[in-house]
Amino acid sequence: MSGKKLEAPVRIGMIGVGGISHGHARNLLATGRAKITAIMDTDDQRIGRIQEAFPPLKEAAVFKDHKKLLERSDVDAVVICSPHCFHCEQIVDSLAAGKHVLTEKPMVNTIEEAKKVLAAWKKSGLVLSISYQRQFDGKFRYMRDCIARGELGDVLQVSAFNSQGWYEGCKGSWRQCLKISGGGQLNDTGSHIVNMITWVPQLRATEVACYQEYFDCEVDINSVINVKFENGALGSIFIAGRAPGWWEDFSVIGTKGALILRGDRLIQMHNKPYVEKLIQTAHGHSDPDRNLVDVLLGRDEQVVNPVDGLRVIELTEAAWESAKKGGTPVKVKSVAI
Repeated sequence: MSGKKLEAPVRIGMIGVGGISHGHARNLLATGRAKITAIMDTDDQRIGRIQEAFPPLKEAAVFKDHKKLLERSDVDAVVICSPHCFHCEQIVDSLAAGKHVLTEKPMVNTIEEAKKVLAAWKKSGLVLSISYQRQFDGKFRYMRDCIARGELGDVLQVSAFNSQGWYEGCKGSWRQCLKISGGGQLNDTGSHIVNMITWVPQLRATEVACYQEYFDCEVDINSVINVKFENGALGSIFIAGRAPGWWEDFSVIGTKGALILRGDRLIQMHNKPYVEKLIQTAHGHSDPDRNLVDVLLGRDEQVVNPVDGLRVIELTEAAWESAKKGGTPVKVKSVAI
């Protein structure tokens, strides 16, 4: 972040106050170091619901146009909770207005949008973060640190699994409208999984082969994705959007050992001698909202950055292209930073 650190309270504007925004408002207010000074949404009912849930927001200025909110001098940073199709424009506009940004995932819907966002971010020198909560989770951080220290040796395989009742739960919502969402389950909850499969091993995807099932929707529901990484490692991503319930698994296999995450159980295995142990990790030291506030106050280092968002859309766009070609492998378009 360029420029001097801010003083508390950090003044926050919220762009989009639908369901996901309530969690952000709760986290921001819980810090005791942030004040929500402005909110924006095109729907009066959503405005009313968040003000009812969080009485301090009744004092916030209200807008129906994000550009009007960005004109406020009492807004230091914005939290973007709008549908995916608006992220690129709202991020670029916010940075141009001199506002720091935390955006909901995915950062963008296309690589071309990523290029615009990265250019605006570099020009601004401001904070741009993404709400990828797993980067704050102690289990995933432990896995990443083990790999970075060389405890697993060379990474050979990475796999990620997510199941969710997304097909039924999101029926009739903007999330299953391609024009607004930009894509289906892979671009929604699946975005977190794609983030982890690149962030944990710190590997860049180079080639992707994907099959997808849409059922009666215009967006992808189920995805099975095979990945080649730059070091020769192989990866698999299994997204089940039409499932009876929520579950996640994550595994990393290396030349010296492995890390297996099954739900909340993290198991570490070593080859010589063979050892298997259950790892207890801290839940996490922060969250995306607290991290934004603390970074701006000079109390913490930024955890999620725009490059993480770029890696996600690079892999995701290649998966969509491969699925359209019947699973034919596709080279991942690499964007220079």
